Amino acid sequence: MKKEIEEHQLLNTRLQEMLSKQDFKNICDKVKYMKVTQFHFPAFIFPCIRYKDLFLVDGPPESVKCGNASRWMQEEEFVIFLKHFVKHTKVTSERKVLLLLDNHSLHLSVQAVNYCKENGIVLLTFPPHCSHKLQLLDRSMYGPFKKMINTASDTWMRMNPAKTMTIYDIPSLVKAAFPNAATPSNIQAGFGCTGIWPFNPDIFQECDYAPSQVTDRPDPSASLATSAQPGQAFISANLAAEASTLAKAQGFCPSAVRAFPKAGVRKNPSGKRKKLQSEILTETHTTVGRG
Repeated sequence: MKKEIEEHQLLNTRLQEMLSKQDFKNICDKVKYMKVTQFHFPAFIFPCIRYKDLFLVDGPPESVKCGNASRWMQEEEFVIFLKHFVKHTKVTSERKVLLLLDNHSLHLSVQAVNYCKENGIVLLTFPPHCSHKLQLLDRSMYGPFKKMINTASDTWMRMNPAKTMTIYDIPSLVKAAFPNAATPSNIQAGFGCTGIWPFNPDIFQECDYAPSQVTDRPDPSASLATSAQPGQAFISANLAAEASTLAKAQGFCPSAVRAFPKAGVRKNPSGKRKKLQSEILTETHTTVGRG
């Protein structure tokens, strides 16, 4: 995970170099403005092929409303969300906005990337398996939002005894809970704790990378000095050096007595989608679409 986050931080620096000073200033000004004064209601995806307006009678205004049989957002719905995003942020090619998102396939469609290029949206994706550290919503929004939803649900059940809650009652709960969770302080905390703004490449300490050492598999393309057998523990030279340094600094380290068990080399089955990296989708020349 440490390597992926460092690559993401390098992309942040490269993003500043690629954009003109005026473009980058506009993005930063937009981030400062949005994180304090603005939020947008989420998208509602209903499990139906044809969406009807009656589904959101008591829902929040100006929210994205659509439906499909999969019950999940697809490429078409993401483009609808982007249009909603452009409408409320007033973004243009001269006044760009930075949009942070993961590498899910629905975000990588040609239609979505081209739409962002045409409307001044700079897409910066997170490296794999790092959203729990870099995703603003995960760090500062979802926790308060879940608490507010639970409170709104309890209130609804008290006001509607002997009545079963359905999915068509959820939008009214979101309408009451979301503004109380998407507060300026929570939004600012998300930008700060992830090191996005103010930009802080040293936001993560060595202890943040410790849990990933156990499953830090070696690169299959690199030649291994020793081959790992199933059920056999091994430790890399880098990890041994880190353990030795830590033992000298602190006086004792459990890994100096017995190495941490390591996962074996991961097999890459044919047909599996290739793992993606952190990229600036609207600036880099990459092939997008489903892998």
